[in-house]
Amino acid sequence: MLQMFGLDIHYMDGRGDYLTHLDELGKKIQVLDVVGSYGINLCGHKNEIVRNAIARLSGFPPNFIQGSRNPEKEKLFARLENLMEQHTGKKNWKTELANTGTEIVELALKLALRRTHAKRVQWRQEKVRTLSLAKKVLPEECDNICQTYNFLDEMPVILYLKGGFHGKTLGSLSAMSNPQYKQGIQSALRSVEVEVEPAFLEKTIEQFETHYLVYNSKTGTLQKKRCCPIAAIILEPIQGENGVQIVPSEFLRGVSKIQKQWGIPVISDEVQCGLYRTGRFSALHPDDLVADIYCFGKSLGAGLAKISALCYQYATFEDDVYGFHSSSFSEDTLGCVVANNFLHKFESSPPAYFPLKQQLKNFAVQFPKFIKEIRGSGLMVAIELNKEAIHTSFLAKFFYDLNVLGYLISSVLLHREKIRIFPTLSAPLSFRVQPSIHFSHKEFDWLCKGLTRLFSALENNDLDHLFGHLLPIEPGVLTKPLPEGVQQSIFPEQAAVFICHPIDLPHLSHIVDLVGSLPDEKLNAMLDEVREEQEFTVYHTDVLQNTAGDKMPVVFLGIPLTSASFFRALREGKRSIWIEKIQRAVDWANIRNARSIGLGQYTSIITGNGQYIHSPTSVLTTGNAYTVGLAVQAVQQVMNERQMDTAHICVVGAGGNIASVISTMLANRCHTLTLIFRQNPETSSHVKEKVRTIQEEIKNANVAKSPLIVVSNTISAASQADIVILSTNQPGAVLYSEHVKNGAIVLDVSVPPNASDDLRARNDITYINGGIASLPLPPNLSKQFLNSVILPFGPGECFACMAETFALGFANNQNQNFTGDLSQQTVEHIIQIAESQGFGLGRMKTEVSL
Repeated sequence: MLQMFGLDIHYMDGRGDYLTHLDELGKKIQVLDVVGSYGINLCGHKNEIVRNAIARLSGFPPNFIQGSRNPEKEKLFARLENLMEQHTGKKNWKTELANTGTEIVELALKLALRRTHAKRVQWRQEKVRTLSLAKKVLPEECDNICQTYNFLDEMPVILYLKGGFHGKTLGSLSAMSNPQYKQGIQSALRSVEVEVEPAFLEKTIEQFETHYLVYNSKTGTLQKKRCCPIAAIILEPIQGENGVQIVPSEFLRGVSKIQKQWGIPVISDEVQCGLYRTGRFSALHPDDLVADIYCFGKSLGAGLAKISALCYQYATFEDDVYGFHSSSFSEDTLGCVVANNFLHKFESSPPAYFPLKQQLKNFAVQFPKFIKEIRGSGLMVAIELNKEAIHTSFLAKFFYDLNVLGYLISSVLLHREKIRIFPTLSAPLSFRVQPSIHFSHKEFDWLCKGLTRLFSALENNDLDHLFGHLLPIEPGVLTKPLPEGVQQSIFPEQAAVFICHPIDLPHLSHIVDLVGSLPDEKLNAMLDEVREEQEFTVYHTDVLQNTAGDKMPVVFLGIPLTSASFFRALREGKRSIWIEKIQRAVDWANIRNARSIGLGQYTSIITGNGQYIHSPTSVLTTGNAYTVGLAVQAVQQVMNERQMDTAHICVVGAGGNIASVISTMLANRCHTLTLIFRQNPETSSHVKEKVRTIQEEIKNANVAKSPLIVVSNTISAASQADIVILSTNQPGAVLYSEHVKNGAIVLDVSVPPNASDDLRARNDITYINGGIASLPLPPNLSKQFLNSVILPFGPGECFACMAETFALGFANNQNQNFTGDLSQQTVEHIIQIAESQGFGLGRMKTEVSL
């Protein structure tokens, strides 16, 4: 991704809020950096703490001496514990160190889980005691007593906030809100997401509230005791990766109430927002909530050391961590020295912060179209941009669907304005502004001027400014506007849904603006690089009518990948990944109560003609039946026009289901049937079995005179045929001009075409682009038009596979899928349904579809 957007720059130097690199001519370029290393560089690049530490490094004691006394560590622990006492008003804090934020979060979770384990041990002991006594005096209550302790059989629960981000190690991922980072990874902990709403939190707590029975020896009766066996609540006071969202005080006070009522430990993850990033030692105000565990990191290392710290209430946990936590590289001398110097700097002379949030709010008033909101506190602020002002073209959609549209903006600002700024991970159009304490009016003016020029370029659709550093931009070129339904991802209910993708690079370039200027090799490489990151999204919505005038929404779920890219994915063993993605698209359509779902192009091939896909309520079809039906009709029509009773027919790709059914259905119109396979017919058991099947089907079709069947695996075998039918899965040409005799008929069912350019250019042959259907003609219209850049057709037509999907939607034919292997009976049944709704054979043409 860095390379795609030109962000892969090597910075050779830096100071304060600036970085320096060399351009291609060797000239030094200075860049304003407001990323701040995601909160690490609160003191700025190569700051005084860093310089002093490096200067003194040779005089330091050995750095990693585990199992020994480290005075710098002791000093750091005392300093952090004193600061915690000053901030919270509570005593009895203990400290532990690690290297990274996610590592210190793991330790916090382990502390909470060990406390829960200790409580569960006590509850189990109480259960044993109660049952022991009850068996003597209340034996009839024993089963009831056991049931009240069932909660002990369940895993402990961690509550985390929606929008939360706590790192990417396994335990931290369990408390991760963004599903993108958890995909394919089973959660290590039982965790429940909580909306940042006090009422939602209370309802969640109520779900886990329970009671257990204990025996009261004094009264000789059973008593109910209430408990809430939640292990911990973990939160960030300011959710950095969620777009710098401040958790409201009202919600934090609600957490505090629950903490006190049930004794549930609270973990405050301040790895990014703590340690003076907002101006205070802790971003969590003690008037709202005092947590039991605080996690710090990032800025603690002053931009040099990898160090994180955990401060926890010893009275709450009464636990030393040495038995279940160690870190080879923590507690080192360098890290502790740097952390001590960092804390001393803010204790001794707290700096005056630039009023960043308020100044950005003042600036944002000028650009309401582009700036949605300014959020944050201190030197941790986000600029959220309006999606509608940026997500305006199919190229922008391409990046937006990949969750990298924000990085395109970053790329523009870096290359045009020399500003380094990145979006947050879970809010891709919220840009973090996390500068150092040295940030001043000079840097602010630089940032504002760059943003102003960016907004001007967006307003004027200045493509050279926005994309010229990444793509060759021809003078006068324009981008196609993104329809509102596509921009808003509107998915109407009760629609016929077609899942599809562009045919080839020219078709892709027709859809996605500007990428056609890239060389094919580079464009293919880019598509393959981001291929597995993509999902099917809404690319077109429309309304279609049948001949009766009934209206039905249609939705095209598309993905900007070509047939060749899917073919390469299959060759690379990525089939299961793509079946899963296609299944998600089908699930989405079912959620929207789709009438029918069609699998277009390679989505049918990858899923084994739909056999790997489950559609519980919506009719699922590959569209292959109507493709075969129209192909047969097209051949028969041309033969009738030429007054050909029989012919020598050659089928290329005879191993496929479509080709074999076409062979069977045209057997009564041919005297010789040549079947061309990819495998050697002499040695391939698959070919032999397929030929036997075709022979059996022709016999069962009661053909008056069975044709002579010729089997081959060389394309030159087509050279004597009167009619050549192309139906392979190959994403490109397999039949060339030298393989076809003069005056032949070529029916190309494959998408993209299997016929070469030179063959299609010949005037002496009849080239039929098979599988094109005509749309119905309703009473009130002279012609229907599915008007979208994703559809390579003119008025009144579509692919046969699409027509089958639409016809099944109109027929509302539930409880029957049309997947798997075809039969002649299925083809005839689908033809009947399609024709009843007004679909028919479309134009037969010699030019290639775009």
